[in-house]
Amino acid sequence: MARREELADALSQTEAAVVAAQQAVASLETPLALLRAHVDQLQQRQREAQELATQTERIEARRHEAEQEGTELEHRLATWREAIAGAVGIEAAYESLVSARQRLSVLQSSAQQLHALERELAPVEQRVVAARAALESESRAQEQQLREALGPASKRCRP
Repeated sequence: MARREELADALSQTEAAVVAAQQAVASLETPLALLRAHVDQLQQRQREAQELATQTERIEARRHEAEQEGTELEHRLATWREAIAGAVGIEAAYESLVSARQRLSVLQSSAQQLHALERELAPVEQRVVAARAALESESRAQEQQLREALGPASKRCRP
C-alpha cells in the first residue's frame, strides 16, 4: 500500500506538473503567436525590401540609359546646330550653283546657235573664198594683159 500511495502521490504530482506545464504552454501561446506574426511581418518586409532593391537597380539602370540617351541627343543637337549654322553658306552656295547652271544653260544655247550659224556660214565662206580666188586670178590676168598692152607704150613715155 505504501507503494500505491507513493504511486498515487507521484501521479498526483505528475498531473500537477502536467497542469502547470499546460498552463505554462497556454501562457506562452499568445507570445508565440505574437512572435510568429512578427516573424511573418519581418519576412514580408524583407520581401518588400528585396523588391525595392530590385526596383532601385532597374531605376538606376534606366537612369544610366537616360543619361546616355541625353548625351547622344546633345551630340545630335550639336551636329544639327552646326548644320543649321552652315545653312547660310549652303544656301549661298546653292544659289551660286543655280546661277551658274542658268549661265551654263544660256552659254550652251548660245553655243548651239553659234554652231548652227557656223554651219550656215561655212558654205557662204567657201563661196566667198572661191569668188575671191577667182577675182584675184582674174585681177592678175587683167593686170598682166594691161602690162602687156601698156608695156610698149609705157616705155615710150619714159624720159
